[in-house]
Amino acid sequence: MFLDFIFKKKENNLGLDIGNHLIKFVIADSKWTDNDRVLSSAKVNFVGNIRIDNLDDPNVIQETIIKFLDENKIDRALTKTIACISGPNVIVRTIEETQRSKKDLEKDKEEIVSKYIPYGIDKAKYDLIVLNQSLPYDQSKMELLLISLLLEEVVIVEDIIKNSNLQKVAVEFDLLGAWRLLEGINYKGNFNSTVNMLIDFGAVSTKISVFQEGKMKLLRNLKIGADDLIKRMVEVLAVSKEELLNSFEELSIDDAKYQNIFIKHFESIIKEIKRTISTYKSRYSVDFNEIYIIGGVSKIKNLDNYLKREIEFNVEKINYEYLKNVIKVEKKYENEFKENIAIYVNALGLALGHGQQRKT
Repeated sequence: MFLDFIFKKKENNLGLDIGNHLIKFVIADSKWTDNDRVLSSAKVNFVGNIRIDNLDDPNVIQETIIKFLDENKIDRALTKTIACISGPNVIVRTIEETQRSKKDLEKDKEEIVSKYIPYGIDKAKYDLIVLNQSLPYDQSKMELLLISLLLEEVVIVEDIIKNSNLQKVAVEFDLLGAWRLLEGINYKGNFNSTVNMLIDFGAVSTKISVFQEGKMKLLRNLKIGADDLIKRMVEVLAVSKEELLNSFEELSIDDAKYQNIFIKHFESIIKEIKRTISTYKSRYSVDFNEIYIIGGVSKIKNLDNYLKREIEFNVEKINYEYLKNVIKVEKKYENEFKENIAIYVNALGLALGHGQQRKT
């Protein structure tokens, strides 16, 4: 028995973010306190990514994941997995409902959800999270957060995990990872006491989410992403897609060659950001503290400064400097993690979920 304990292999806690161009892997151990709402410490043991160009074929995704993990000598049978797929179909919104008991909420869940999701109830996987018992401006109502994912996408991810001989813990939506991270460490010391916006610039969509005192309030999912930008650049500049993907982080928004393309691409996104800021100010008398950006497109040089000028608001990239006091990284992976934190935020948050068992 004692020898079995000594030689027992350690399990891996994997956060697996299946993106439209990159699959991101983060393995981390974490400790949570205060009813599992505060991240007290974490250690990133592995971080990496691999290119994928075809999310239409689950077999290709599965083969890519297996090959990557095996090449990095990660024992799949001992790897517990929380995963997400960065599709454009996730819908997150805040709902105000007449107060009901938790028992009634569970009983009436389908009725509530059916009012808000744009596809049939049988095609959606959904969850209700009670954020507040009542709203400050109307004590007769309570606030719920609805997260809905296409069931088809959830099943695909579950099958990929199972067929890759990984242990499934959960399938989540991508920004739940970022939310868990930023709330858990109280990012910059004020995330849980102020109103902030997080923008995830993905390949097929741009997600604009609002957090009030650490709690997600809504997510606007714009079907505008890096793919649209790359397609336009290929057409206008007569360069190959492969060439652009390989040099994407070298692009600068201030480069005259790209400037008009960038301006056109970000125009509607900026409009939506401004509309969200204006709505919160006029309807709820709420002022935003910061706008944070993540995702592959956020790595474009000076994008934060460009958005700051256009929105007339402080815009920052998520910075490793604000994580390092709580989250340590294995020396071998430290440079990769620090340089590419923008693309690993969601995968990191998923990995941290293994150590966090929320009480209900």
